[in-house]
Amino acid sequence: MKLEERFKRHLLKTVGKKPTREEMTRINKQFIRPAFKKIYDNPDKPPALIRSIYDRTLSGIWDKLVADQSSFSEILLLKKYIKSGKYSRITSVASGLAVFELFLAKEFFPDGKILCVDISEGMNRRAEAYKKKLGAKNIDIITASATKLPIKRNSQDIVLIRRSGMSNDRRWNIVLKEARKVLKKKRNSRVIYTADADFTKPLVDIKTDLKRAKFKFVASERFRRGDGKLVEMIVAKCL
Repeated sequence: MKLEERFKRHLLKTVGKKPTREEMTRINKQFIRPAFKKIYDNPDKPPALIRSIYDRTLSGIWDKLVADQSSFSEILLLKKYIKSGKYSRITSVASGLAVFELFLAKEFFPDGKILCVDISEGMNRRAEAYKKKLGAKNIDIITASATKLPIKRNSQDIVLIRRSGMSNDRRWNIVLKEARKVLKKKRNSRVIYTADADFTKPLVDIKTDLKRAKFKFVASERFRRGDGKLVEMIVAKCL
């Protein structure tokens, strides 16, 4: 079975069928837009507020968002830029339901380890349920802040910061410093950041932030998520 078909089956088994346009319109109007307005209308909201909104509102409907927006194009780009082997250690920051990470753990890093870090206990409870459902042994779910990763220094081959608006937050530079702290300082180590193209800093500013945090910019690519909107992926390595 081809990789793309396995990815589709993985999504179906975890989060179910892609919702209809009408269903997503309702979910966006009733849940996502009001919640995102509270979080993102101005940056730098207190972590306790962000955690509460994800716990009480967004964790319950996030599976629909994942089913609607997940893109195999992101898998292909990761294959292109991740050069580490199957024994790699990966940290995924703001991992949500860990649906994407569960696929990576099985398909690309069967003898490695993926640590999923999210601030929301509600998200992590659902991620644990998916982990149990799939029988995944090489993935751990951790409740913690991206600004203080409870992970050993120089221990990770890859840090993923997926589908996050973190670059607009004043804590972004702290997140980058934490990513560099836990990364192994070797040639193939990478930090990979993805965000909706209309919801992140300009690339020139991201490059400045990376340099300040002692990363070297490697590449930037764009792909379309499942609902057709553009996502930007930015790849960097330690200086």
